[in-house]
Parts: sequence; C-alpha cells; structure tokens
Amino acid sequence: MEKIKEVKEDIRRRLDGMKVVDNHDHLYSPFLRENNFEMDLPYFLTQTYLAGDLVAAGMPESLLSLENYKYLEKPCGKDQSEQRWEELRPHLENVRNAIYYRYLLIALRDLYGFDGDDVDDSNWKEISLRIREKSKDHLKWSLEVLRKMMVHKVILDISGTAPPNDKIIKDERLVHVVRMDDFITCNLKIVENFTKEKVHSFDEYVVFLTKLLIQL
Repeated sequence: MEKIKEVKEDIRRRLDGMKVVDNHDHLYSPFLRENNFEMDLPYFLTQTYLAGDLVAAGMPESLLSLENYKYLEKPCGKDQSEQRWEELRPHLENVRNAIYYRYLLIALRDLYGFDGDDVDDSNWKEISLRIREKSKDHLKWSLEVLRKMMVHKVILDISGTAPPNDKIIKDERLVHVVRMDDFITCNLKIVENFTKEKVHSFDEYVVFLTKLLIQL
C-alpha cells in the first residue's frame, strides 16, 4: 500500500508540473482591457453551468438575471450580496451533490483559499469578499490564474466569424481563432466583415478568401 501511495504522489507531482494547453474556450470578460463589473459569491455561483442545476432543482430562473447584480457594476452601488445569498441559499441545498457545484468548491479552494467543506451561512461572506477583492483588478487576477494553472496557451473561440476582438488584451498565451463555417458556405457578409469591401462575384469571393487565409 505504501508503494501505491508513493506512485500516486509521484504521478500527481508530475501532473502538477505540466504546462497546460486549453484547446477550446469562450473566455471573454476576464481578458477585456476594460471591465466595469466586479464579482461576488452569488454571482460566481449563478453565472456558471451550475445555473442549470439550480433551475432544474426548483430555483426561479429570474434569480439568474443580471439585473439582480447591477450593484456590482462600477461605480458599484450599495452592496446587495446578502440579499442575493438569502435568495440563493435554499436552492443551493438541492445541488450540493451536483458535479458542477463540487467543481466550483475546488475552484474556491484553489483560487480563493476557501478551507471549508461546504459554502454555508457561516463562511459565505468571507469567501464572497475575497472574490470581490480579486475581481477589482480583473486583468491582473485573470493573468495570475493562468500562471497558477500553468497555462501555456488558451485557444479563444470568442470572435466567431469576425476579426479578432481588439478589446481583448494581447498576451502570448491567448490565441484567437476564427470559425470557418460561413466561409465554406460562401456567406458574403462574413467576408465583408473582414475586408470592409463589397463582394460582387464568386471570383471576387475566391480572391478575398485567399487573402484572408494568408492573413489569418
């Protein structure tokens, strides 16, 4: 048994030391040059895949609305996190065994120093304040998370069929991709998004498409 434990620990150390390539992500707001929004724990819990589990477990879908989090917009208004927590808490009880909730607990531990077994009335406020504080300088924190995760590259699928978004910061770890679906189906509007020129014939389309492929 001791040997098995040593092997497991060795595997874990090696995995922890590996650089990571995130081969497909839709991250957007964390890497915006300017972001007028902060986060707290209720926002953290309701604006993720956990939202689907919460609604399926009986939570009114209206509680997911961003209108509930207007107080997080800069310049931030009167804190309403306690009210949001009171609304969320009864429904959280129904998803504590859901995989999305368990993964969020891991994130809270690894990224925000949460040391509890569960989020409840006794600890939610402290972890919420930590999340809020980190989000105030969102770019610094987002890049720090990449470093913590040992991310080498992130393939960002955020532009769709449009030129790369210049609102996103430049970082060698962030790689923008462009979807080719509409190019293949000859969607002229998409080509015009890139070229800023009108396409009048198939021959022109082929010429512009060739230029774009070289450019991209």
